[in-house]
Order: sequence, then C-alpha cells, then structure tokens
Amino acid sequence: MSLQPLLALLMQSPSVSGADLATQLGVSRAAVWKQIDRLRALGLDIEARAGAGYRLQAPLQLLDGAAIGSLLSVRARGLLRQLDIVVETGSTSSDLLAQRDHLRSGTALIAEAQSAGRGQRGRSWQSPLASGFLGSLFWRFDRGLSGLGGLSLAMGVCVVEALAEFGVRAQLKWPNDIMADDRKLGGILIDAGGEAQGDCHVVIGLGLNGRLPGAVAQQIDQPSTDLHQLLGRDPDRNRLAAALLSHLCCGLHEFAQSGFAAFHRRYQALDGLHGRAVEVHLAGGCSPGIADGVDDSARLCVTMHGVRRKFDVGEVRVQTNRQ
Repeated sequence: MSLQPLLALLMQSPSVSGADLATQLGVSRAAVWKQIDRLRALGLDIEARAGAGYRLQAPLQLLDGAAIGSLLSVRARGLLRQLDIVVETGSTSSDLLAQRDHLRSGTALIAEAQSAGRGQRGRSWQSPLASGFLGSLFWRFDRGLSGLGGLSLAMGVCVVEALAEFGVRAQLKWPNDIMADDRKLGGILIDAGGEAQGDCHVVIGLGLNGRLPGAVAQQIDQPSTDLHQLLGRDPDRNRLAAALLSHLCCGLHEFAQSGFAAFHRRYQALDGLHGRAVEVHLAGGCSPGIADGVDDSARLCVTMHGVRRKFDVGEVRVQTNRQ
C-alpha cells in the first residue's frame, strides 16, 4: 500500500477514524495502523484519540511537480531537464548515482522522506516527512574532476542566495554546511565520478530543515534550527523547491564556465567562520586557530600561531568559549 493515498486522506480532514480510512483505502484496519506507524517512523506527528481517530498535529504540504515547474526562473527552465518527486526513498543521491549512465544533465529527484539520507562524514541526515527540502541534482561537466574544486562552496552560495528570497539570513560554514544563528539549517553533499581531465558527473545532494519535531531534533548531534523557527511559519514548499532548483541550476551553468572564481567573492560575503576562533579536526588530531576565509582554490585558511595554513579537508568546529 502506497503512503500517498493515506497522506491525502489525513490532509483532507481535521480527524478521521481508522475504520473510515480502511473503507476509503480498501484495506484492513490493521493495514492502516501499520501505515500510520510507518508515517510516524518517518517523523510525521500523528495524534490518535479514542472516538476521534487520527489527526495531523501540524499542517502538511506535499510537493507538486507542475507547480514547481511553473515557478522556476526562466533561465532554469532551460537547464532543468527532468524533475521527479517520490514520497519515500532511501537516498535521492544514491538513486541518481545508480542511474548515472542513463541520466541527462539537469535531472532532479526530490523526496518527501528519506530512510537512508547521508550527511557529512558518513552521518545520517534526519528530517521528518514533507518538511523542508530533501533532494539531489545530477549534472555533467566536461572540465574534468580536477576542475571541480570549490563546487560545494559554490553550491552553498546558491542555496543561501535562494533562501534570501524568503527573508532567511543564512551563512556558510566550510565546507558544506548552511547555518543560521550559529545553528545548522542544512547541508550539501557532493558525489562525483568520471575522468580527471575529461567528462565527469556530479550529484549535488541538499537537505534543509523545514520543521523539526522535538524527537527528531534530539537525534541530531549538533545545534540545529529550521525554517519554521526562523520565519515563524512554514514556507511554501513548492516555492522553496523552485527557488533552490533555479539557483542551483544557474549556479552549475556558471560554474561550468568559470569555476569557483565566479563565486569566490560571494562566498567571502557569506562566510560564517571568518575571524572566529576555530578548531580544525583531521585524522591526526585537532588544531586551533583563527579562520581567515578561503583562497581562490576554495581551501580553508586558518592562522595558527602566526602562520597562515590552508586546508583541503577537515571538520571545523567553532570554539564557543572564545571571542
């Protein structure tokens, strides 16, 4: 039984009994209960009250591909070749990677929920169903893998510029975190493959927190925030998806022509680490210093004991006990 028909019925009524759901769906009440339990496992807050039935605790908006397509920027409509939306999958990025040999550049896949979403350094990405944005975008380049340095930073710029259209003031934390008020709002994960100097492809995975119930927030291992907290309301998810896809597609087209150079100055203006005391964690330990922006190769610059060092990789943590 697909989750979509059940979701539609829950959205249509303030509350609906298990018996009515079973009748309308043509299944047993036990089957309804199992699907309700599945929705709860995906982070959806559903109340069950004796004599009243099931009720969504918060309004729900499912994504609409036609609506998103109509809201894309004019330029993005020529760059986004395919858009698919699924209710649930393991990982949108993994799905696109599995089909990479047959995909056109500019193919996007968005999910209402992911059961195996991936974050930085192998962490899982926690997000409830039908909240914020969970999606991936497939793109082909002819500049080779060696020419993709700084792509995650460039994509971060695109995301923050899209969020600004909704009144969200976000910043970037090297190399791929979207931050607001020093709390994580979202993240970017890039998978790349192909030739070092020839044809290659990337999958840009993006997760943005829409509304995090307490139970989901407790599973996140760092301070986090969501769009509902920042805006005081839920954003129109179709408008949000269209803005994100528009900025990402146009940004990828720009990156293909000019590389990170087209984004360097814009990144510096959004850099949430610049001038702050940080610790850079590598396999051999951690080193403290003062963040000093990124260079033209997108390497993080940190002044340590008077010496300006540059990092291609590493996890950065802000030292909150220092000014």
